[in-house]
Amino acid sequence: MRKLHLWHGSKKPVLDFGGSDMPDTLHLGSLDQAAMRYPNGYFHLMAVDLDKVGRVKDGGSDKRSSITRARRAGKDAIVYLNRYEGISATSLEEALAEFTNEQIDAMSDAKFRKIFPEARDSCIILNLPDNAGRCADGGKPVFTELGCYKGRRNAEGGYTEKVKLAGKDRRPAAELSFSKWIGHSHPYVLREEYFGASERRWIEDCEDALVISNLRLDFDAPDIPGLACECLYEEDGLRFISAPNALLVRDAGTEALLGGIARGVVTVFPEYRGRGIAQALHICAEETRCINLKPTHFSEGGYASRKSAHRALCLRAFKRGDPVAKGNRDAYDISCAAEELAP
Repeated sequence: MRKLHLWHGSKKPVLDFGGSDMPDTLHLGSLDQAAMRYPNGYFHLMAVDLDKVGRVKDGGSDKRSSITRARRAGKDAIVYLNRYEGISATSLEEALAEFTNEQIDAMSDAKFRKIFPEARDSCIILNLPDNAGRCADGGKPVFTELGCYKGRRNAEGGYTEKVKLAGKDRRPAAELSFSKWIGHSHPYVLREEYFGASERRWIEDCEDALVISNLRLDFDAPDIPGLACECLYEEDGLRFISAPNALLVRDAGTEALLGGIARGVVTVFPEYRGRGIAQALHICAEETRCINLKPTHFSEGGYASRKSAHRALCLRAFKRGDPVAKGNRDAYDISCAAEELAP
């Protein structure tokens, strides 16, 4: 079975399948091909397991009949040399100076490749899952989404437009007052019972992103943009893992996903709260600089975790002999706290 890594371009960051108004096929190809369709859209990196595949010649308008024939033959996908996407304007101008459109269309794939060396195969997935993840034939989907990136440059670099591994030159938390560290003198703090639809949606999106990142951790493909994961360290039974655009925390013993940081939100799943995991996530994000965290407002619990994390960071810095701002030493009574914790 061949495994390919292909791209799909779309207007939306999430691909939907199974609806009556949704397409019944999925077109995948090179990043160049996806960028021709959606130059400013979202680019989805897919791992595709090709087993039952049919190869056809790209005929443009007769593609639907090729799809029907392949489905009747029990194929999962069809592959074809794409003659319409991923072709440079320069190559096309040079070819049209020597051949007519009709002559180009009539060329074999082998001859077409010689004239357009940048031409690449495209793939049409025929057996898509429904909203429950089931395919029409009862089998598993032959593709897995590995990453979604906003803009082509970000897809090539392996990071999203809004979340980058930045802030590495920022001064340590111990040298900054709490308000400067979080970036707000008077942050907006909201009690959880007053969360509205937008706040709950942010939390749900974060939880989904963490679960998806966690499922991809065992995918060994460091050469593919956006798939490099790194185990940062273990502490107090918690294992912290840097994943694309996310920081995950797992139980070091059971490997259960406990929570993490994604899309600017710190989340600990309800059944694991009360163990100081949120504070530990804040500390890990600060000390490793593996992900930027600049929340615009907080829940009451989130604000308390962020505050306690700042105190812990100041105490750690003091014990290491690193600089700690006087305001922080006074606010947290760092000298006394260090003496109490000394062995």
